[in-house]
Amino acid sequence: DILPIEMINKNISFSTSEFSSILNKIQGKSNFKLTEREVAQGIVADPDKAFMFDQSQDFNDNEKKLLKKYFTSVERYNTGKQRGLIAYLNKSEKFEIENLANIKNQLLEYKKELKNRREVKNGRLNWFNLHWPRDERFFENGAKIICGVRVKKPSFYYTEEEYYGSRALNFIKTERINLKYLAGILNSKLTFFWLKNRGKQLGDLLQVDKGPLLEIPIFVGDIKKQKEIIDIV
Repeated sequence: DILPIEMINKNISFSTSEFSSILNKIQGKSNFKLTEREVAQGIVADPDKAFMFDQSQDFNDNEKKLLKKYFTSVERYNTGKQRGLIAYLNKSEKFEIENLANIKNQLLEYKKELKNRREVKNGRLNWFNLHWPRDERFFENGAKIICGVRVKKPSFYYTEEEYYGSRALNFIKTERINLKYLAGILNSKLTFFWLKNRGKQLGDLLQVDKGPLLEIPIFVGDIKKQKEIIDIV
């Protein structure tokens, strides 16, 4: 029996005895789970419109270094739609706002709203910084998996390219498992079945937050079996 205190901050799901038997079998075969450090949500600019720019605009060299292609969606095994550029003004980045004339002029239009954000009021951020820039290692060049948070079916995309994304996306980065193999497992019907019955849902959509991602039971097979999936991915 499970005690109520053991269910705090966990999902409660209801399923038939037949489904429960299958789900328990999947859980029993698991030998790998993602950790907190290996999963991150996308960028929260707050407000997004203040930091969004059109690619057709002219920018100086200082601005070009900080403007990144920005994505708000992703597809199964495929990149999502790019939504212009985002000024990645992370507080850890070394830049002078006065050297970013075009960016600064737009930010000034939203200065009152930007200065009213919690982290700015607390003195942790300058008014012109992104509110939650996240850990940039998830967005930079290098192997990673990106997934949509609200999706009809698992939509995991493997890429090695730079990919800056919004809060509507989650990012997975780990060296403990081959990410192509992991992408194949996460996009499988088996994972869909698990998320549908043990994950979170919002209407007819899966809510693939960080919590459900960390709970997905993964089985890492031998090298030969992994290669079969990796080659297909």
